[in-house]
Amino acid sequence: MKLIHYLPFAVLLMLISYSCGTDPVEIDLCENKFCTNRGACIEGTCICDEGFEGEDCECMISSTSSFVGCWGSNDWQCNGTTARGTSRYRIEKYEDTDSLQFIFINESGIPSSSWIAIQSGDTLNVPFQQTGATSHESELILLSENSLRLEIVIDNNIAIQNCDATLFRE
Repeated sequence: MKLIHYLPFAVLLMLISYSCGTDPVEIDLCENKFCTNRGACIEGTCICDEGFEGEDCECMISSTSSFVGCWGSNDWQCNGTTARGTSRYRIEKYEDTDSLQFIFINESGIPSSSWIAIQSGDTLNVPFQQTGATSHESELILLSENSLRLEIVIDNNIAIQNCDATLFRE
């Protein structure tokens, strides 16, 4: 008889413990991913609209130049020494000209330096340009649809560095 008396309390205790269970917390991987309004975020990854590419769909693709788009590199060779670290670049049409703009994207994803470049066939030349105390001259050679070879000479008034890297389309 006492058992029947405690039965409602046992059922209530079971319901309370069941409802307070540890359900997995769902994390919205797209909460802070905007895809620059040129794509949709699915499980934390931007699926870009047609004509755009890049981690956040920030780069426009061009049918007139294979160089236009987002590019990245994992290592550099400067004066025979390998420097490791991810570098990101964007190449886009420069205003209403036939020139292209070669843009360095810093670690925060913000464009920090840019140079005007001239395309000649499978080569993109960045003629001598001064940025503050540093001068640059470089050449990008199209290796394939998805890779470029970047050769750059940097003079910062202390030393001249001859650097090169292979860039891959992001």
